[in-house]
Amino acid sequence: MTTIDTAEDLIRILRQDPEILDQVRRAILTDELLELPEKFAEMAETQARILEIQARMLERQDRAEEMQARMLERQDRAEEMQARMLERQDRAEEMQARMLERQDRMEETQARILETQDRMLERQDRAEETQARILETQDRMLGRQDHMEGVQARLIEGQQRLEDRVGYLVGAELERRVFRILPTRLRQMYGLRRTRVILRQGDYTPDTQTFLNDIDNALDSSLITERQRDRLVLTDLIVRATRPGSQEIVYLAVEASGTIARRDIERAAAASEALNKLYQVETIPVVAGYRIHRTDQEYAKEISMRTIILEEEEL
Repeated sequence: MTTIDTAEDLIRILRQDPEILDQVRRAILTDELLELPEKFAEMAETQARILEIQARMLERQDRAEEMQARMLERQDRAEEMQARMLERQDRAEEMQARMLERQDRMEETQARILETQDRMLERQDRAEETQARILETQDRMLGRQDHMEGVQARLIEGQQRLEDRVGYLVGAELERRVFRILPTRLRQMYGLRRTRVILRQGDYTPDTQTFLNDIDNALDSSLITERQRDRLVLTDLIVRATRPGSQEIVYLAVEASGTIARRDIERAAAASEALNKLYQVETIPVVAGYRIHRTDQEYAKEISMRTIILEEEEL
């Protein structure tokens, strides 16, 4: 997976992958800017049509000049017949004057076309200049975006580290308080006696060593899987107790969290199942914390899991 740490990384990726470059342009530029190349193409096509019309007009002018040459030839013949056709010569001269007038109008029209063409070329130059400024602005925007993305990445990274530290401190404090009051709450909820902590994260006792030996023996005998072994070892709290009036042993798998989430419920359930396979006795999954969302509470009820909501004054 390619990572982007610097502006040079982003520029290199954009140069190597035209598809990504095109997506970035569409994300940054407006539709009007993206349509500029197409509009320039339309302007070029219009200019080509004007040049084509001009060529046709020049062709017509050539034909007019050819016609004028024929008329001059006729005039020569008329001059040969001047003595006999003075009246006709006058009409020919009048016709020639009209032809010259038409030619003047054609030359004037051609001059206007050339002027129009010059204005179009000037507009094209201004359009190219505008496009250059747009590209320059785009480069500056990309540079600013790279800077902002770098700042945002650093902020997210710092926030994540802060959240991790806060989460660790809250979780550690919660577990410490839960471990202190939980035996009493368990006796009240389940009527248990002789509660004894077998495993507590961050604490190591002889009972913990015995429990870990039992887990390894069960793994060697294929009573549990590697995944179940890891789940048991990572469980926040495992308690052993007895039912009142009997020697029946009960194990409780407890997961503690500031806000009880679905993953805490699933972990407690998995640890309880592994304990049952390990000792072949009754096991009870429990989740404890300050609060729980309604959907997670409903999920816990669906799988018959007891939740313990702790009050601030209680801790």
